[in-house]
Amino acid sequence: MTGTQLKQIIAFCKPYYKATGRWHAWNHIHAVRKIACAIADAEFPQADKRIITAAATIHDMGRIIRDEGHAEESGKLAEPFLLAIGLPRQEVDAVLDAVVHHDVKKIDQAKTVEARIVFDADKVEILSAYGFMRVAFWLVEERKMELGEAVNFLWDYCGGFRQKLFSDFAKKTVEKDFELLEKLVGTFNAYERQWRQD
Repeated sequence: MTGTQLKQIIAFCKPYYKATGRWHAWNHIHAVRKIACAIADAEFPQADKRIITAAATIHDMGRIIRDEGHAEESGKLAEPFLLAIGLPRQEVDAVLDAVVHHDVKKIDQAKTVEARIVFDADKVEILSAYGFMRVAFWLVEERKMELGEAVNFLWDYCGGFRQKLFSDFAKKTVEKDFELLEKLVGTFNAYERQWRQD
């Protein structure tokens, strides 16, 4: 993949993120790309950072079609474009492996280290204080959950995927934020119980 092709991929994806809504917009993509490259630099120097950057850029664009199954939709939207700009089939497959398998239910089927890196980066962003609040508000707005339901659903979800993190970088990065989030969720639930009792 050339630098020009990577720029074409980024330009192709940007309009999709304007349509995905504010909770899965370009700032999330930018964060995932930065975290993914940091993971690669720290632990996996053999990983292809252009594949990682392309996959991190593409990974959520399928949300314009649907939430559940968005990873597959992202791959379907991107594949024809990747081929049209002349990416070799092997590189297209590597990008799609990372895009399709960034889902918690599918990460165990990933074939490449780049896929594991993109998964970790996406989950590290969600496990940050910012990412947790971003997704909680998305659950309230898009899935019409009550705030308490959203916070606790997300907390349970995070506990499940935390166990699937691959890189030491990701595991260490989320440790401090996980402790903060644990206190936040505990305090939130205590306050909500007290408030509901009055």
